[in-house]
Amino acid sequence: MKIAVYAIAKQEAKHVKRFCDSASGADYIVIADTGSTDDTVQIARDCGASVYSISINPWRFDTARNAALALVPGDADVCVSLDLDEVLEPGWREEIERLWVGGVTRLRHRFDFTQGHIYEAQRVHARHGYIWKYPCHEFQVIDPRLTEVMVQSDKVLITHMPDKDKSRSQYLPMLEMAIEENPDCTRSQFYYARELYYASRWTDVIPAYEKYLKQPDATWTAERCYALRIIAECYHNLRDYGHAEAYYLKSCAEYPTVRDPWLVLARFYYARQNWAECYSAACRLLRIKERNYEYVALPESWGHEPYDLAALAAWNLGLKDQAAHYGREALRLSPNDPRLIENMKWYEGDKDGVPNIVHFIHFSNDNRLCRPFSYVNYLAVKSASEIQKPDNIFVYYNVAPENNPHWISMASIPGVSLVHMEPPTEHGGVTLSGFPQYQADVVRLQKLYEMGGVYMDTDAITLKPLNEFFKHDCVISGFNIDNDDIETNNSTIIARKGSAFIKHWLERMPDSLRTGVWAHHCARLPAKLCSEYPDKVTLLDNKYFLPYHYYDDSYLKASEPEDVRKTLEMADGSYVVHLWETFWDKIVPQITSDFVHDSGTPIAHLLKRFA
Repeated sequence: MKIAVYAIAKQEAKHVKRFCDSASGADYIVIADTGSTDDTVQIARDCGASVYSISINPWRFDTARNAALALVPGDADVCVSLDLDEVLEPGWREEIERLWVGGVTRLRHRFDFTQGHIYEAQRVHARHGYIWKYPCHEFQVIDPRLTEVMVQSDKVLITHMPDKDKSRSQYLPMLEMAIEENPDCTRSQFYYARELYYASRWTDVIPAYEKYLKQPDATWTAERCYALRIIAECYHNLRDYGHAEAYYLKSCAEYPTVRDPWLVLARFYYARQNWAECYSAACRLLRIKERNYEYVALPESWGHEPYDLAALAAWNLGLKDQAAHYGREALRLSPNDPRLIENMKWYEGDKDGVPNIVHFIHFSNDNRLCRPFSYVNYLAVKSASEIQKPDNIFVYYNVAPENNPHWISMASIPGVSLVHMEPPTEHGGVTLSGFPQYQADVVRLQKLYEMGGVYMDTDAITLKPLNEFFKHDCVISGFNIDNDDIETNNSTIIARKGSAFIKHWLERMPDSLRTGVWAHHCARLPAKLCSEYPDKVTLLDNKYFLPYHYYDDSYLKASEPEDVRKTLEMADGSYVVHLWETFWDKIVPQITSDFVHDSGTPIAHLLKRFA
């Protein structure tokens, strides 16, 4: 039996030796070079490959691969099609020879696309009777006069070692051309929609995949399931959570026997903090024990993430035994993951304190933003991410600021979960509608009581990690006012889940709101509770979280070197700096990246590390 390995190549000097070495067991190595100007051709020839120059203009992948196939000697029995950034795995030839009997024309085998993303491919075919079809995402098809005989291998024969420098820019126009050639081609429509998804064109992806799903020959369940979950992700990215949930569920219904749709559904519910639904989806996923190897499968479905989601959801539902069980399974699969290690301490009761999660709130009034989401708001979230390094950052909102670059940048910070919610309209019989600040005052306490963690205003900049306070039940800061009364600040609050102090605060808040005294419920009431329940709270000096008072704008305006130095010294030792955006609403929202880099003010010095 003679086996030929063939490929097309251009500018592959850094890959060609590795490619040829892996294929050294072949009888022929044939490379069709499409215009390299580097050392690809010479290196390939030095490695023993037969190299031919071909010209394909205008470019099509199928035409190029057919030209390469035509250059394979006619006495070859079997052909293996590779790209230059792929390698054949040891034992590949022996596996082909073992299975290539009795008139076989094609071999289906495992393909490692990258880092364990393994699926089934069909790169091994008979020398005669096959041609490549489709301008992009090309595929071999057998001559209709012949009968295909397929055999299956469960071994990985080819591994992809992707070149991150390669551009995908040619794919979208070629797929558009493919659809123009054949508007009814299901394959081209599927890949066209996928390419739009890769380009983040969410509003174009949805109708493109809807068109694919309506085509009569769109019958492959794996691809249909994928199309539905991508539509769901697009709606999710567009903040249309109702349609997103509907399509996630449709994806599960389309292919309920594989893990992938259940995983993305569990992720969706996790981001929404729908713990019961998240737990249900994760448990449903984990009942599936047989792995699928379609190319659209998610390798993460078979890693630690499903167990991690189940554990997190169980913990938030108060199911501690189940949380510990699934947490151990997650840790078994990723034993060196520091977050999973820390989570197990919680699940098994070895760690008692505040969870390392951060909550932010950005509410609007009557579907209009109270203030645009500002550059400072973005830096507040970014500073928490970089300094605190939390397991999760939850940003609660009711209206997403459309086309706001700072909101978009914030949403892309690793670990950020945007949680859409309708603000409460009342609390304890007191109307909150029309008062987004008061609604946020209630929600911050509710989330801390339900989940624990750190609440921070969106104008609070993190300077130092807060972990040393996590052993306390609740931590707030305060300062003396007239007659030695204490007034607390709620711009940064640290609390355990189920904190007794937070519970008292929530229960007493309605009466405090009824006083009609501005900020009584968030400044005077907690100060009073501190004196009533001193064993339930740790009251810090305001220098920890609030080094600058609202009536002092020196941190925003000081420019003389000595004034800047003295103002910065006020924040020495501070963990958080609150910028009082509400009071200085003509200054703080106007802070930009240029201001931070060019201004010599104290606030610019503090923000520069995050800008």
